[in-house]
Amino acid sequence: MVAVVMDTPVNASLYGALWFLFDHQGRLPFTALRAEELSRFNLDDYNVLILPPDSGDGRDYDRIISKNLRERIGNWIRGGGVLIGIKGGAVFATRQKAGWASVGYRYVRKRDEERRLVQERPPEPQAKALPPQPPKLEKERAAEELKRKMLRWEEKEEVERREEIPGTIMRLKIDNSHPLGFGYGQEVHVLNDTSPILELSDDGGDNVIYYPEKDFKTSGFLSAENAGKLSHTAYLVREGVGRGHVVLFADTPVFRGFWDGTIRLLFNSIFFGQVGAGGRRY
Repeated sequence: MVAVVMDTPVNASLYGALWFLFDHQGRLPFTALRAEELSRFNLDDYNVLILPPDSGDGRDYDRIISKNLRERIGNWIRGGGVLIGIKGGAVFATRQKAGWASVGYRYVRKRDEERRLVQERPPEPQAKALPPQPPKLEKERAAEELKRKMLRWEEKEEVERREEIPGTIMRLKIDNSHPLGFGYGQEVHVLNDTSPILELSDDGGDNVIYYPEKDFKTSGFLSAENAGKLSHTAYLVREGVGRGHVVLFADTPVFRGFWDGTIRLLFNSIFFGQVGAGGRRY
């Protein structure tokens, strides 16, 4: 049985695309579970749980899913469940958040990445004072901050354009010998809408789809800086956790109901998520 998390903090339009796919196209029965009421449900009634994109690339799930519920879901996965995280749902499953997967994440946008680094910085011991910064470094930071504040409108737009990935089509490598890659060739075209960046799994997991080193943009805009950030990172990862698995999509394979070249990946994840050994972590 498949369960899909819905309502706050889930992105309504991207949840709607999943609902339409399952209800009208795939005829796949599923149960919609309200995120704020997840703790009331018996997860053992389901073998697949899908966390769709939220509104803040994982930040909104932080506020809704409590520590106790995270432990419950983790135990459910270790008992044999398949958790599928998509975009923000994938970020929430990483080691920096819920800890269900070993892979880490980072953001494409500079301001989002800076905020992440601040939030994840370990607290300094109370008695230990921060070492003074060299005067030259302090001046450079102050000058950079002032320059950012004084940008003209058109300059701000240019900076934002360089940091965004506005629905760019990219040609990625896929392991079509893997159960999740069933039915594909050696490459697959995906849509990247400023998706978070997932690390490649190095914990015995399966990097089913990944960005090659270079020349993966097919159509749309992609700055050289962002291309470098995406090089050798993951789009689709599966890791074994106990008797279950965690499947992570860096971006949605069902974008607004029209991007259908990656739909099979989602169905493969649902039906074949437990096929094969995968990486076992206890």
